[in-house]
Amino acid sequence: MRYRDSESGMTYEDGFDCSGFISSVVSYATEAYDLDLAIPRHANEQWRNFGEYVDYSQRQVGDLVFFARRRHGDDRVRTIGHVGIVVARNKYVHAEGCDDSFVAIGGLPNEQRPLAPILPNDLYTNDPAGVKRITAPVHSGRWEVW
Repeated sequence: MRYRDSESGMTYEDGFDCSGFISSVVSYATEAYDLDLAIPRHANEQWRNFGEYVDYSQRQVGDLVFFARRRHGDDRVRTIGHVGIVVARNKYVHAEGCDDSFVAIGGLPNEQRPLAPILPNDLYTNDPAGVKRITAPVHSGRWEVW
């Protein structure tokens, strides 16, 4: 699946941007497990309005890991510009957005480090800004046995 740099969303035919990839995975889980989850479309909104903050050292498979970027026109102010899903202690899956890249697995540092400088051509830092855990509402208990 190709990366799609887009503010308007994604389609399966065109590919994913990072937050579209996360939205699709969460939407799939929502339908598959009959959950009541509504995830914002963009990474910065997912950081602010979805899940529960978790200490980086407590990250688990399935947690969302977020990365900072520079706000347009201001080198000092950072926003969340990238998101992925933790798939192992030091690995995450994401739509990386580099040169027609695909959904890929990237590495995570053992410990959270201070945010590195963002170079002019970087989409985001390589050091995580933080982690959030997806929390589902309690299931209504309408399981049936066949």
